[in-house]
Amino acid sequence: MSSEEMLVVKDLKKSFRHGKGKKSKPVPAVDDVSLTIYKGETLGLMGESGCGKTTFGRTVLRLIEPDSGELYFKGENITKANMRPLRRKMQIVFQDPMGSLDPRMRIGDIILEGINAGGTYSRQEQHDRLMELINKVGLSAEIADRYPHELSGGQQQRVGIARALAVQPEFLVCDEAVSALDISYQAQIINLLREIQEKDKLTYLFISHDFSVVRYISDRICIMYLGKVMELGKTSDIVSHPLHPYTHLLMSAILYPDPSQRQIEDDPGEEEVADLSIPEHGCRFQARCPYADDVCRKDMPEFKDYGEGHFCACHKCRDIFG
Repeated sequence: MSSEEMLVVKDLKKSFRHGKGKKSKPVPAVDDVSLTIYKGETLGLMGESGCGKTTFGRTVLRLIEPDSGELYFKGENITKANMRPLRRKMQIVFQDPMGSLDPRMRIGDIILEGINAGGTYSRQEQHDRLMELINKVGLSAEIADRYPHELSGGQQQRVGIARALAVQPEFLVCDEAVSALDISYQAQIINLLREIQEKDKLTYLFISHDFSVVRYISDRICIMYLGKVMELGKTSDIVSHPLHPYTHLLMSAILYPDPSQRQIEDDPGEEEVADLSIPEHGCRFQARCPYADDVCRKDMPEFKDYGEGHFCACHKCRDIFG
């Protein structure tokens, strides 16, 4: 992993209004998030549904406009910049492969749209580039004449990846890119993404709710909960020594073929239905945390580095987990 910064996010905020009329109020989806993604790495962003990870991924691409905060891409402030010239460098692979492909267009035409958006090519150059991309994502040439509904879910997602690669990006957001696929296809797509990253020197923000998938593909892992970052660190550190109670909860949900391989015991605080409301004060995780006390309910914990880039936002993590 390079020390060169690809994307720097500073104090990013995005809220959506809940309710109607005068009774509507802003609900934070991304709340004061700051982090850095380095060139050539895969940062895994994970958390339960509704934690804000997809909103974060789309906001850093400015597919959704942030309420406040700053975004820097390769040192350039893009918070208010014209994004059209940057779209070639920053792309996304969507969660629902079928829903992201135009059902009225042939696969070849879908990928050619991206190729032609990246420059002016002769007909032969277009064909050569199309075949190169189809081959790169592990599909056969005859796929180009088919429609999306004629493909399996795994094939559709490969087309989505080829479309994203058509403009030769440097940074790719993979938004739950394998969650709609069965286990065998998940492994194939993850391995494909790793091969493409190595060949094309890409940088990934890999969004998922599946800890097993994230730890396999990621160099670092970022844990989000109700719009806040709870923990951030190297994958090996997060897996071997998680500091935040929420990370322990997520890891306790991992299924193992051999139960003796479990590193984290079942979390004691999950016997009742989870409270996902955002508290007015204190730690976001307080309602579900078995270790929460008055300090946790009063003060927002500081997001601190506990050594070697392992960050955590918890008042009691050192006392509990060492």
